[in-house]
Amino acid sequence: MMAVRSVSWVARLFRAIFLFLLRFCLWFAVLLALWWSAGALLQWPAQAPVQADAVVVLGGDSGTRYRKGRALLVDAYSSRLYLINPDLPALRDIAAGVSNLHEVHGEAISRSTWDEAVNTLAWMKANDVGHVLVVSDPPHILRVAYSWSSVFRGSGRHYTLVAAEPPWWSAWRWWENEQAALFAGIEVLKLGYYLVRYRFGFLLEDMGSE
Repeated sequence: MMAVRSVSWVARLFRAIFLFLLRFCLWFAVLLALWWSAGALLQWPAQAPVQADAVVVLGGDSGTRYRKGRALLVDAYSSRLYLINPDLPALRDIAAGVSNLHEVHGEAISRSTWDEAVNTLAWMKANDVGHVLVVSDPPHILRVAYSWSSVFRGSGRHYTLVAAEPPWWSAWRWWENEQAALFAGIEVLKLGYYLVRYRFGFLLEDMGSE
């Protein structure tokens, strides 16, 4: 009888260890998949550009966002440009001329991605703008999508998110570039911050611009 009880106890122990290892491997596989695909998930909401009333270039730009916005104007997706916190080189460049550019609006009061959505929507309503192309860097797109969908809900205004094309970014190999890895990591933290602050209403200290 003692031998049977001993075997039963050992069997339960091995079963518990097996289930623990199985769960650990499953969770590890899920986390590894999320880590590997994080770049693609961050830029997932980006779409191909379409004809729009204006091109909006978000602030915090290192130059890649503006170049993409300018390319959209050159390709005649719109003839109106809305620059948020533009730098001097961008203003000088646009002043040099894009043949089909009819209007440039500069905005320098936004301090965050959420602010950019709020202020752009106000500008769209004041200027009878119905649809804009919103340009930002690929790893920033998911947080832009969350912010803009929240702010624009029920407004009757529309937007299409367009990813810039920085040379340092790869959606599936983002960890190989230091700048891309840093950008992606910060975006994950900021997205969590946005969910806590704007979705659940907790007042937290600002994590900085963007």
